[in-house]
Amino acid sequence: MNQDSVKIQQLKHRYRNSLATKLEELDSYLFAFEFGEGNIRSRLVELHEYLHKLAGSAGMYGYDDIAKMARDSMAVTNADSEMPEIIEVKDSVTRVRDLLEQHA
Repeated sequence: MNQDSVKIQQLKHRYRNSLATKLEELDSYLFAFEFGEGNIRSRLVELHEYLHKLAGSAGMYGYDDIAKMARDSMAVTNADSEMPEIIEVKDSVTRVRDLLEQHA
């Protein structure tokens, strides 16, 4: 295995280890929506941005299923035009969360 391959494997391993932290972050959003913590619209914008980053990083490290699920959830969490139903947001984020848990 050449040095570049070793570095790539190390990066992938570090990303996999970060999935537990990503789970905690999604849990904090779910908690906020469950208990009405903070400004819901601003939390949706934050969540949408977080899912965008998750979709990109997951795809880059070969977690295509997480990337797709995060992109699907982005469509649900987009609060630009009309406020989405919180139950739909929670269901969508829970699906992403469950998939992350399978990989963590």
